Amino acid sequence: MEKLAINGGVPVRQQPFPQWPVYGNREKQLLDEVLKSRIWGFPGIENLVGPKVKELEEKFANFNGSSYAICCTNGTVSLEIALKTMEIGPGDEVIVSALTWVATAQAVLLVNAVPVFVDINPETYCIGSEEIEEAITERTKAIIPVHLYGKVADMDAIMNIAKKYGLKIIEDCAHQHGSEWIGKKVGSIGDIGSFSFQSSKVMTSGEGGMITTDDKTIAQRCRSYVNVWNIYNEESPNTNKYAYFGSNARITEFQAAVLLAQLERLDEQIKKREGNAKYLSAELGKILGLEPLADNSKVTRQSYYVYVFKYKKEEFDGKSLKNFIKALRAEGIPGDHLYEPVYKSPMFGYDLKGCPLTCKFYGGEPVDYRKLNLPVAEKASYVEGVGLPQSVLLGGRKDMDDIVEAVEKIKAEAHSL
Repeated sequence: MEKLAINGGVPVRQQPFPQWPVYGNREKQLLDEVLKSRIWGFPGIENLVGPKVKELEEKFANFNGSSYAICCTNGTVSLEIALKTMEIGPGDEVIVSALTWVATAQAVLLVNAVPVFVDINPETYCIGSEEIEEAITERTKAIIPVHLYGKVADMDAIMNIAKKYGLKIIEDCAHQHGSEWIGKKVGSIGDIGSFSFQSSKVMTSGEGGMITTDDKTIAQRCRSYVNVWNIYNEESPNTNKYAYFGSNARITEFQAAVLLAQLERLDEQIKKREGNAKYLSAELGKILGLEPLADNSKVTRQSYYVYVFKYKKEEFDGKSLKNFIKALRAEGIPGDHLYEPVYKSPMFGYDLKGCPLTCKFYGGEPVDYRKLNLPVAEKASYVEGVGLPQSVLLGGRKDMDDIVEAVEKIKAEAHSL
């Protein structure tokens, strides 16, 4: 075999993978329409949202199989609004996956509730259903299942747990625009769905978020929190109820224009990513020491934010995950580590004083997240998990073969790392 690129050899791949974000004339056309309309943002108290935002909300709700969709500034704010709408606050506990972006837990803290971290399913890296049930106390009010990277949480088990204990379900779908569980889109299964349109997401306007629900009252409350204090009254369009104290969490017409164009090509992109992911899993699965995450037959459509596989160092001459990823990058393949377990984040690495953890409303034991040890999440993060960005999956068959070739080359020369 050739010398590894990290040791001075020629990289397997020297050309870039498909760039992200993808844009075209459709974005330019819709942005030009907004520019010329002079309606760039909040149009006024009688309408609450501009024409492009309204169109986006209607089309996204239809795409997602939800009755209502409400735009907001980002995916953290959408989670925060969802929690407020569910009347979750001081003294309440919310069960959260240990492996997710910190925003999932930040949203819980922002409403002065207590995040309770549970371990993940080792086959999918999504929140473990058995672990959820073990973590429930009399203070538990909600579960935030995260559909992570390129997998969907076990929504049958989670919905059964929610029904058994009377809990609310807020689906964190920041990674999963378009995925389906038994033919039903994620974000339309629980009480509320939360989506992100941040720059790296599979549908993006740089920043932005979306809330989905089938409940009219929930939708009205969410609209209120997004738009300062207004609840739009469908029966009397010229009147508003001033019932919920919110803030300005609106997106602009420019963002909505970009997202409308992004939505138009999303189905085609999901199909391409899904096909490439299946091929990649089949090929990487042939390499001793690599293991793609498990598929679930109940997932009838799988969107991918990150393609993830497991690395077994014992089959690569005992070389660490860190060394493997460095070698992979040197070969021109943009592999990366997964999220660090949230409780390892610096925001949980010091004593959290006051609400929510030590205030009078919380009757639980003092929480010291530094003492947590959730072994599956830590193994995924530090020992075995490798991720490839979703844009890689928009390439062709040659792009996928380059990934496989690079891994095979590293395996053959692992002793030299």
